[in-house]
Amino acid sequence: MSNRLAGLALAVLAVLVPASVAVAAPVTVRVEGAASTLLATTSVNTAPGTFTVAGGGSCSSTSMGGALQLATAGRWGGRVDQSFGQSVETVLGVTHPIIAPLDGKFWSLYLNDTALGVGVCAAELQAGDEVLVYEACSGATTGCFAGEPLDLKAPAIVRAGVPFTASVAEVTTVFNPNPPFDSTTTKAPSAGATVAGAGASATTDASGAAAMTLNAHGPVTLTAMKGDRVRESATVCVTDGADGACGSAAAAGQGVAGATVDRTAPRARLLSPRSGHVYRFAKFSPRLIHIAVAESGSGVRTVKLRLTRRVGDRCFSYSGKRERFLGAKCGTGFFFTVSDRADFTYLLPARLPRGHYVLDVSAIDKSFNRDSVGDRGRNRSVFDVR
Repeated sequence: MSNRLAGLALAVLAVLVPASVAVAAPVTVRVEGAASTLLATTSVNTAPGTFTVAGGGSCSSTSMGGALQLATAGRWGGRVDQSFGQSVETVLGVTHPIIAPLDGKFWSLYLNDTALGVGVCAAELQAGDEVLVYEACSGATTGCFAGEPLDLKAPAIVRAGVPFTASVAEVTTVFNPNPPFDSTTTKAPSAGATVAGAGASATTDASGAAAMTLNAHGPVTLTAMKGDRVRESATVCVTDGADGACGSAAAAGQGVAGATVDRTAPRARLLSPRSGHVYRFAKFSPRLIHIAVAESGSGVRTVKLRLTRRVGDRCFSYSGKRERFLGAKCGTGFFFTVSDRADFTYLLPARLPRGHYVLDVSAIDKSFNRDSVGDRGRNRSVFDVR
């Protein structure tokens, strides 16, 4: 299946899935052209509202389209298709038509390293979301990226002359060409990728790690590249702990380019099941878990759950991978990842059977601040099913 058809399949999914509630949010937008970066990572703050897309169509200001509108100062456009929703054809003066005459290329959209397709106005954003738009190949062999994006991770602050490790992963998406047109996105370490910046360069090993040493001071942009995959850049602050603009900022508790480092942990709240409640299995037993995370800094990175059950002297912990309870030592249990969103629901495969339950939620933001677990009534719910 070609990348173009895959993108269209994801667009159908974007139309079928209801949009989340529109909220103002700080997000980032990046536009990669095949020859060069057309728009470096740009921070914008979306706000509720609507606007008219160049070329036709109304778009939510808090959607991916709204973020693109802010970041490019309105220099993007497309058309509305009854099947695929709002498309993207032109970005920053570069046009790739989605109907004849085609040029063998199209604008591919990713949200948080996950392929979205062309339904740009169907995806509402949350704080910390990362939008990527790039020139993808659909028949053409030059002037576009045939592969999917790279994912580059590097420390926000490093010491001049002191080795550190940057890591590179490869994003791979497998599309389902049939209804419901869903997809599965995975990441794997990228061996043989090049990470370069400020005169330094390194190649990743089998685990995707690159050993780097930077001698320059101040903010330095590192760029990861490999074959036909979409490049990615990250900025690190190189400091000696005393001098230099970046060094002084770091010493004062600041981060890259003088921006404040996010040191505030997110706060997760379990909205259901209710803590302290006794549910009657014959009448109603919980199945839907509702979680809301308060996070206004770097954005939500991951949200994990731990659900334990006790029946007499026997204890169990729910496995998200196997979707069932497994035997566990009483007083212990294991977390499993459920989302990277700030407000979502998790549906268990069946109603909870009788027993005593403890449900914990752990939220981690993109600066790796972690919410403390065990605050009963907030991120811990203790309840019974009888």
